[in-house]
Amino acid sequence: MFRNSYWLVPNQKAQKNVFEKMRKDKKYPQKIGKYDVKYVRDLTTGYDNEQAGNKPILPISTSSEMITFTLPDGSWITVRASGTEPKIKYYIELKSAPCKSEK
Repeated sequence: MFRNSYWLVPNQKAQKNVFEKMRKDKKYPQKIGKYDVKYVRDLTTGYDNEQAGNKPILPISTSSEMITFTLPDGSWITVRASGTEPKIKYYIELKSAPCKSEK
């Protein structure tokens, strides 16, 4: 299942505060709701605890905010700041077991 949407953010300072809280002292959230977080990739700071040396494979950009949280089952959530609008966008992909087909 895939879902994406956004939150309107009134100003740049509020937007910056959201991302600062997610990476406070490089202690990223351990849970999102009731779900454990297994890996975090922060392409703003150049952190990815799934990769050797905690360095992301993807290019980093200190001028744009983007953090991806991966859950133990491979589901993921990416949160990023829009570059052109006062929005924080999110993208979610949830994984589940295949459905049994009916006979």
